[in-house]
Amino acid sequence: MKTVRIKNQSRSVDIFQCKVYHTTIAPGNLLTTAVSSSGVFTGLDLFNGINFAVPDYVDQFLVETITIDNCTGATCTSCTNKGSGSISGNTFNDNQLFYINSGRFGRVDYEGEFSGSVNSSNDANLTGASNNFTTYPNFTLTSIPDNSYQFEGWYNNAARSGSALSTSTQVDITSGSFGGNTNWYVKYANNEPSFRLNTVDGQKITAFSVDRNENATTEDIATFFFSDLDLDPLTVTVNEGTTDHFNLRIETGSTAPENFVILSQVTSSLDYESKINYNLSVTATDGSVSTTIPITITVIDNLAPIVTSGTLGSFGENPTNGELVAELSGSVTDPEGDPITYVSFTPVSASIYGVPIDLTSFSGSGYTDPSADPFVMSGAGKVISKNNVWLNHKVIDKYIYELSVKDDYNDIVTGTYNISIQPDAGTVTIGTDGDNEVYVVESGTATDNVYEDNSGYTGSIASFTSNKTVTWSVTDPNSLLSINGSGQLSLGGSISPTYSDGQSFNAEITATDADGRFATIAITVHITPDITVPQVIGLFGTSSQAHVIESSIATEPIYYSSFMTAGTELVMTSDQVVTWDIEPNYLQIDSSGNVTLKDDISGSKTIMHNLVVPSKITATNLYGTTGSAEFDLYIRENESPNFTFTNTFSSNPTSNEALTGVTFVTASISDPEGDAIEHGEFTFVESTGQLEAVRDNDVYYINALNDLSGGVSYTYTTSITDIHGFSIGSGTGVITVDQGAGYVSLTANKTTVSEGEPVTFTLNTQAVPNGTEVGFVFNTGSVYVLPLATEGIDFTTNAAANKFIINNNTATFDVDIILDNLTEPTEVFYLKLDEFDTLGNNTQQLEQLVTINNVNVNQPKIYIYDNQANAVDVSFDYTSSYVDTFGTISTTNNAGAGSEVLIADSDSEVRIGNTQGIGDRPFLGSSITEFRVQTKRTANTNGYFVNLIRYDKTLHSHTTIAKSNFHVTSEALTLQATLADIILAPDGKPSQNFSYLIEVQDGIGGLVLDEVSFSLVYNDLEGTPTTDSYTGTSFTHNTGTIQNYHYFRTLGIEKLTSSVPPTIISTTDGMISGSLVSHLASGSLGDTQIDLRDNKEAILLATASLDTSL
Repeated sequence: MKTVRIKNQSRSVDIFQCKVYHTTIAPGNLLTTAVSSSGVFTGLDLFNGINFAVPDYVDQFLVETITIDNCTGATCTSCTNKGSGSISGNTFNDNQLFYINSGRFGRVDYEGEFSGSVNSSNDANLTGASNNFTTYPNFTLTSIPDNSYQFEGWYNNAARSGSALSTSTQVDITSGSFGGNTNWYVKYANNEPSFRLNTVDGQKITAFSVDRNENATTEDIATFFFSDLDLDPLTVTVNEGTTDHFNLRIETGSTAPENFVILSQVTSSLDYESKINYNLSVTATDGSVSTTIPITITVIDNLAPIVTSGTLGSFGENPTNGELVAELSGSVTDPEGDPITYVSFTPVSASIYGVPIDLTSFSGSGYTDPSADPFVMSGAGKVISKNNVWLNHKVIDKYIYELSVKDDYNDIVTGTYNISIQPDAGTVTIGTDGDNEVYVVESGTATDNVYEDNSGYTGSIASFTSNKTVTWSVTDPNSLLSINGSGQLSLGGSISPTYSDGQSFNAEITATDADGRFATIAITVHITPDITVPQVIGLFGTSSQAHVIESSIATEPIYYSSFMTAGTELVMTSDQVVTWDIEPNYLQIDSSGNVTLKDDISGSKTIMHNLVVPSKITATNLYGTTGSAEFDLYIRENESPNFTFTNTFSSNPTSNEALTGVTFVTASISDPEGDAIEHGEFTFVESTGQLEAVRDNDVYYINALNDLSGGVSYTYTTSITDIHGFSIGSGTGVITVDQGAGYVSLTANKTTVSEGEPVTFTLNTQAVPNGTEVGFVFNTGSVYVLPLATEGIDFTTNAAANKFIINNNTATFDVDIILDNLTEPTEVFYLKLDEFDTLGNNTQQLEQLVTINNVNVNQPKIYIYDNQANAVDVSFDYTSSYVDTFGTISTTNNAGAGSEVLIADSDSEVRIGNTQGIGDRPFLGSSITEFRVQTKRTANTNGYFVNLIRYDKTLHSHTTIAKSNFHVTSEALTLQATLADIILAPDGKPSQNFSYLIEVQDGIGGLVLDEVSFSLVYNDLEGTPTTDSYTGTSFTHNTGTIQNYHYFRTLGIEKLTSSVPPTIISTTDGMISGSLVSHLASGSLGDTQIDLRDNKEAILLATASLDTSL
């Protein structure tokens, strides 16, 4: 093996990748890469030289560029353009063969002998070659010397000795010209040694100087490469002068890849104050010429750091903790690069809008009290914000800080820095919909809007917005403005009288966020005129008329109604605050708009009825704008009161009707103008003195003072004035009384009888037509005037009905008197005529009394039935005028069985009370003949109707068994039930499983019932017709609602002679109140209330006296 060193001596070092090939020159040998494991080098590698270990037979090398994988652009430029060629040759068969590698000749020679450059006249072209060489019979090499080089000639040996083959710059090589010569060399003139700085091909220098800081430490300062283009051997010497601080060290020989000298500082004790300049030199000689480079070293003084004052930029007023402001290292330098110590960073002053501020007055408590020292500096010179600082660009917009720094060799130096504070994303800002000029009308009051539009009352409302969620507030000199949560501006008070049209005032809008940060904006509020015409309201109708009666006096009202009634007084209103004026001048209008007479017009000769006066009302608002309304004032005639006469009788009353106190005529008085009637001026004239006028408010009733005679006419005259007394109203009437039929007497043929003795009653009349019927009543148990017996009298008659039938002015009626089968005191039996006969003649209700002597008869019996389903004896207590103490009777223990108690004939009263039984009732008689309901209502204008309802206690169902039509009447309204609808038990008594109720409904509300009766007619045990009649007290419902009037009752109840009627049970909205039991029974509920609203039901068991689910 042998070692071959390949170098690239080109001054332009190729940086691109190349491959080095080696082979033999034997024909057919291909190029083989075997110089290294990678075989890839750069021109720089070859410039420094690479040793290749190759076999001994290798005699040729080829430097070739390669294409880098995926290489594009300038870095893929071929490295052969800068000289990578070589040439070798040999002789075969007297032919000179030259082997030339790819590319141009340059500074590459595997023997390292080239200087200058050589170009070939032709490039080797391996394309299509069967091996790595080719033959050129003629070849020209051209020498291209570098500047300063002198060409000496061509030589055929490496030592370039002997005679030059040619002194021209080129040599032509032809086949056979130089047998055996394999290399060709060019030689230039001798060159002096040269120095290059720091690298082999570094800057060529002739001298060297350098500054050294007095605090510099030991180190290599520079390297000087020396060489000779002629490759002459060089001798190098150094001169270090007298200093021991610097050293020049020569590196040559086999251990050094090149020849160079190193300049080094070998101490750290330079002192600017002791010595400044040091001089050294290096000399290289090739034996013929020498080259010396002087070296000058200057010691410089160590300088303090340099602080460049300035502005660190703008900083947002809402920083995060530790937010970076700036790094000071960029503005602090040390000339020698010494380490810098950052000593302090301290606030020295601050300002707002350029005006200095005393920082001692700030404590950093909040947005309005920002921090006096909000920034801090780290040891590395970073300025950051402190934690939880407050900044406010509207209070302090610039901080000035002083920075102190030093190095290890100098004292502290300082500089100042400005830090500007500016708003940022966290700063509260205010925006407006328009400019800062806003407008409001002079009439504006609280809650009115303030506008952007210069009208002051239309257009866009003055609104303000913020970049954050804020609370809005506004201040102005008189606290007239208000701003809502949406930033809309309005009035908080009235503009007038503080400001008027044309004036303005300033205000400030403030927006404050949750942290207390705020922003303000100044606005100007301009007052604009109110040009709104006030409305005049009060005249009604399109005619715009008002009215006053001619008799009116001062302060009396003017009316918009021609009827001039109360409630139609003329009252003016406006949509604004106004003052009022009115024409003509005898009218006046007060501040409330009431229009009245200012002066009397009563008695005026010019202001009289039928006059129409043009009139005008003017309203002036607070700002002088007026509105008006014109109308015609009608002067109305004062008319006299009117009489309206209503006759009670449709025809002439008869003497039977014209009785004392009877009203013949109702005289109603009204005034056309609604004036009050002056009743003190009322007159009533009737010449006979038999009539009188009785007043009730504005109504007079003309009544008979005495019974009037038939065939006489009574003339009367009335007159009256209204309160003004202008006109007199009068009326005249005639009451003619016809002769009426008369009832003379009612007599009995006997006035005292014994029991069973008959009596004949005779009625005598005059001028009563034959066939006229006159009804009458007996004392059948009803209370009558005088202390008459209240016990019923049993009797029979010889007629089918209780009535007299007139024949030739007389009529008779026979009665057989039969007393109860008890011992009784003397009793009185009476007969009394009905009020009117069938022709309507007054009977004067003639009556006749008959005394019945005491007699002994069979004792009457009262039957008590036990209606309980189980076998429980039921006892009843009773008292009578015959028995001094309580007696007790009991029913048998069989349901439905009867017990009896005998009543002495002397008894005038018997009361029976249930003391023990549950649900037991006495029942008198059977064979029901009639069941009816009767109601009565006076002054009935709305009408009502009545229903009779049967309730099934077992099935809890209701059935209407009789109903009336809707009636508007004050007469008694009778409702008759069909007997088939009364459910009876097998024993003929009304079944206890059913109850009955009266339902009365008023279609409009406000029902007043004066009478409600509930009657059951039946035959008693002796077959005597008997009526149980229960009459309720009057009852009033609430006005405006449809309500029911319920009367709860069970048929077959006791018969009592008590004067106290049963209670009428009422319901209101389904709530039953009051006693539910009004008859003889146990289990009374008293005042208990049962709530039946919302379709509830309440069912009382057999132990109660009444099923209240009705």
